[in-house]
Amino acid sequence: MKLCSAARTLLVFPALCLLLNCRRVELPVLGRAPEFSLIAQDGSTFNAVNLRGTPWLAYFFFTSCTGPCPAINANVASLLTNQALAPFHAVAISIDPVHDSPEVLRKYASKYEADAKRWHFLTGAFDDIRRIAQDGFHLGVSSSLLHSTKILLIDAEFNIRAMCTGTEEDCVRELSAALKSESLIAPAKKNTK
Repeated sequence: MKLCSAARTLLVFPALCLLLNCRRVELPVLGRAPEFSLIAQDGSTFNAVNLRGTPWLAYFFFTSCTGPCPAINANVASLLTNQALAPFHAVAISIDPVHDSPEVLRKYASKYEADAKRWHFLTGAFDDIRRIAQDGFHLGVSSSLLHSTKILLIDAEFNIRAMCTGTEEDCVRELSAALKSESLIAPAKKNTK
């Protein structure tokens, strides 16, 4: 997959920058994030276009998951509470809309002390979620509750700029370094390689 190989190369640069304590990291553009509307944990309609102008993370999970989802959410919580990072949002999309109603998502979010203004737990029709995951982010999900463990970093202009495996400790370090990049807010230069 084009995004995976580019992401591996990409994440070396922010980590190196973190070690060197530099501020400007040029993150390549790996693709475009989709625009979508789903239902938020408060029952309101959440439109991804409202995130334009700020960096954000996107990933897939489900609340009854006892496998990778708790680790992914703990890593996202760690990033969201890191005061050294520029403000950003996180978008957690449930792949189990039958079980994960807005009320269930709200209770689940409270386990992580999620600030609903920055951390959005979303649900919707499974066909819409599958389309967002597969066609929009090029990540796999299935109705049998299998899903990608990737966390994607999207810049202020909806460009996918980084991705990593959300269950790995290195992911937090890599995303922390990438979230310090001014290029997440500044207009992205298209990667021509």
